[in-house]
Amino acid sequence: MKYLLFVLSALFFFFATLQFNDPDPVAWIIIYGGLGVFSALTALEETRTYFRYAMLATILVSGIWMFSLLPDFLFWLDMGAPNLLSSWEENLPMIELAREFVGLGICAVVCGYYLHVYASRTEIGENTRSAISRKAATA
Repeated sequence: MKYLLFVLSALFFFFATLQFNDPDPVAWIIIYGGLGVFSALTALEETRTYFRYAMLATILVSGIWMFSLLPDFLFWLDMGAPNLLSSWEENLPMIELAREFVGLGICAVVCGYYLHVYASRTEIGENTRSAISRKAATA
């Protein structure tokens, strides 16, 4: 699992570099770069509190941003959901905004998974610490 997380980290950093030619590169570089960092920290089994808050903030920002793109995504659906991957070179706003909506959804889901992994690690850590302290108290 650790190696897969490092591969995902590299993949998200690669996605961040692809955003340099995007009309709004800074926001996407921050989102994808952040997910690259989160992937690496999850692989390294990071359990500090700031990590949880950073992931919660990313999920919140992604959700708000997705909500702002919802009308465009629904318009894309009303147009018959044209293929998002077939027209990379075309500059259709409907296609681009639908891609952004889907990308933000992927970011939120991945970050939510990392948050779940973080929560299970900290819960396991707390249970282990309390078991050790109980054992030490009885010894």
